[in-house]
Amino acid sequence: MIDLFIYLIFVCAGLFVGYLLGKNFTGLKYQKEQAALQERNSLLNDTVQENIDELNNLQDEKESLISDKTRLETELKNLQLNIDKNHQELDKLQEKFTKEFENLANKILEEKSSKFT
Repeated sequence: MIDLFIYLIFVCAGLFVGYLLGKNFTGLKYQKEQAALQERNSLLNDTVQENIDELNNLQDEKESLISDKTRLETELKNLQLNIDKNHQELDKLQEKFTKEFENLANKILEEKSSKFT
């Protein structure tokens, strides 16, 4: 009976030691998984922050390009107006010179025809 009691104590002690070892190994495994997850979370947070920074840079670049486009469109419109204005002035000058040439040609013709008569 005492032998049975000793075996029972050894079995209980073995179960207790096994329980403690199992709990310890499970805790270490949990800590390892938790550390891996924390590292992954840190990497993902860094990636998210980089993406946010890149998005902000792209938005700034977009706004800059929009303002440049607006400025260039305004300059183009002003230049087009100047070209139209210069073209109108050129047409007026051409009409003026044509009339002056006709008048001068008529004067010369009158002078020459009066000399021949």
